[in-house]
Amino acid sequence: MDIRKVTGLNMECPECFERFDELGRRPKALPCGHAFCLKCLETVDRCFIDKKEFTLLPIELPDHHNSMAMLRSNINSTSGSYVHVFCRDCNKPAEEKCIIEKHKISSRKQFLFEQLVQKLNLTHSPFHPQNSQKFVESLTEVEVAEAIQMMSGQTTPTNILLRGGNTRWLAELPQGCGKDDDDNAKIFRSILFLLRQKGILPQEVILTAEVKKPIQKPKVDPECVLDLNNITSGKDQTRYTTEKEKLMSEDQLLKIRRLIGLYCDGDKKWTHQLLQRLAPVLEEVHLYNFHLEHLEAVLAMPELRWLVLEDTKIPNMKDDELPKITLQHQSKVEFLWANVFNRNYEDRLCKFIVKKFQASVQILCVPLPEYHAHAVSFFGDLELPNLKMLLYMSRYCGSDNCAGVMVALRKRFPGLKIVCLACDRTDNFDD
Repeated sequence: MDIRKVTGLNMECPECFERFDELGRRPKALPCGHAFCLKCLETVDRCFIDKKEFTLLPIELPDHHNSMAMLRSNINSTSGSYVHVFCRDCNKPAEEKCIIEKHKISSRKQFLFEQLVQKLNLTHSPFHPQNSQKFVESLTEVEVAEAIQMMSGQTTPTNILLRGGNTRWLAELPQGCGKDDDDNAKIFRSILFLLRQKGILPQEVILTAEVKKPIQKPKVDPECVLDLNNITSGKDQTRYTTEKEKLMSEDQLLKIRRLIGLYCDGDKKWTHQLLQRLAPVLEEVHLYNFHLEHLEAVLAMPELRWLVLEDTKIPNMKDDELPKITLQHQSKVEFLWANVFNRNYEDRLCKFIVKKFQASVQILCVPLPEYHAHAVSFFGDLELPNLKMLLYMSRYCGSDNCAGVMVALRKRFPGLKIVCLACDRTDNFDD
């Protein structure tokens, strides 16, 4: 197999068949779109292929950018290959033998992305991929590698909100990245967008009958994270029965500390059993479309520190119908994302959940009514002694409404950092 077909680029001049370089064999682009080396073009005034004339001197012709980029990306390679793809098995730029021997290959950037996933601890609100396109296009491998190195050291205990378009990210920043306009903070923010664009975090994919998505078996990674998006977010749960049974019987299952991407509605029984089995050891849980039994399992987790709840299948309940569940342990939850308003905008269940973790929660994200008096009344009997940041979502966030809500919340929580996730308003504005 000719490895050049992998990239669609020929790194040799099609006229003299010499390899391009950055000197006499520099690839030059003709107005017609064809490319030849500088040496070959010095003796002609027209394209070798379509015979179209060009008027500039060969030295003045623009470089063929794709060929130059490929050439420079492999300038330090001693393998003899001209392709900028990375061999995961050899842990170096791929050679032709890597393709022939069917090694696992990808771009160097993709390899770095996957290393990066294990270093992130973050949550997010609904996302639209087009919002991150400019970050995706501008990010380089050097920046990704720098960010990985940056996050390998100590991180600050202070969380910072990173915002862009309709996306809200919350993550710990490395030391020295305390300001949003810091270069490293920009790199870190871009990577968060990029990870979502690459499908690391939940997204639903609909495939045609002709294209079958291969079943990806969930597995425990070295950081003790189990991501179940691939087997719980789809509509056809029957095709994943074998994978679920194998997962429940794995010896390493109890090494899990972080469980993300658990969509509960597709297979209510199995997801409940999984939560019950992992309850004694889990420190982080991300649940979607959960039922009452799933919430009960979460409330029985003594080591839980990070909880994300998105959408619920629990129906409206009157105060006397709420489950009589009490924590059998002292709450350790520091981050609570409870986006659980139901269709009738009742807040009983949301308040019920917050109340269970009120003693320990430091960062709270909840949906609030748009009217400021109702927003404040949500916190009426709640005690939040350790709260440091309040993030709220409003279904109807007009500027006037939000200003009223913000003023009321500032009076209710003086000195607290408050952010509206609908319009990015913070407590730093003029009354």
